[in-house]
Amino acid sequence: MKIIVTSLVTLLPCLMGLILWNRLPELVPIHFNFQGVADNWAGRPFAVFALPGFFLACQIICIFAMLHDPRNENIGGRLISILLWVLPVTSLVVGVCIYMYALDIKINISFICITFIGIVQIILGNIMPKLRHNYTVGVRTAWTLADPENWYHTHRAAGWSMVISGVLMVATSMLMSPWLMLALAAGSMAVPVTYSFLYYRRHKNQE
Repeated sequence: MKIIVTSLVTLLPCLMGLILWNRLPELVPIHFNFQGVADNWAGRPFAVFALPGFFLACQIICIFAMLHDPRNENIGGRLISILLWVLPVTSLVVGVCIYMYALDIKINISFICITFIGIVQIILGNIMPKLRHNYTVGVRTAWTLADPENWYHTHRAAGWSMVISGVLMVATSMLMSPWLMLALAAGSMAVPVTYSFLYYRRHKNQE
């Protein structure tokens, strides 16, 4: 039921597009530059059906990977439920932004995207420390996959780095600086990977 509901939410922009079909221009913006200005367009059929379809395909791949992980019980049903909503909500936010822009409704794409990504970072940061050893979700380095202790400590570090990064993104979203957002996102990923390697080296030297 969760898979069906989240899949339908992922396709909601298709229904919205059909309702707005006659009001949408022949060419609909499907990509925006760092200033939040459209720099690529596509026909209505592509914008209305292909983009949500892409998100649905990614959703199905993620679901398949999580459900067929040899240690999927370590991910946990509650965590899977939360992760199942990331792509559907992303599809909905992207769809709404595209249609509003196409209809000349004044919105700040950069502000919305940076704020949304920051919120997702905070949510995922809270999930990270709760993830147990698995092969699909989390910081999957050679060192975390080989050592459950490394996994545990690395994901605690990842939780802190992602939450801090997300809070800073939301706090600075009014600056509308995509470069700052990318730096914060890259930093939140670099911290746990570096920590994982240092943890491995430290404990290897102690053996």
